[in-house]
Amino acid sequence: MRVIIALAVLAVCLSLGGCSRPNRTAYAKPLPSQLPHPTNASSVKPGPLTVRKPPEPTKLTAVKPPPLPPKKPSQSPSASLHPPAPPEAKFRAAQEKAKLSGVHTLTQEDIDGLSPEQIKELRGY
Repeated sequence: MRVIIALAVLAVCLSLGGCSRPNRTAYAKPLPSQLPHPTNASSVKPGPLTVRKPPEPTKLTAVKPPPLPPKKPSQSPSASLHPPAPPEAKFRAAQEKAKLSGVHTLTQEDIDGLSPEQIKELRGY
């Protein structure tokens, strides 16, 4: 009995879903008055090809930009940040930095302006 019901349900599903007609609104066909008239391909001649030229540049694109303003005199970055210190004060600051974080952490800025004897003393020779 179950087999007969299953076959009946299968037959109904195949008959309803297998070969259905297309929906008329989704597959609308043009009216006969809107169809193009059949023509002979040999009687239609193509027209001449036209080549468009690019537009010529206007005076606005050919204008040169104004000249740049004159440059300011250059200053070293360290000179503008720190005023010059007296040699003894600079030597004491370099000694403190060497004691706290080591001689290897001294930069060129730290030893600029020191005498060779002061540099030797910092290094511990």
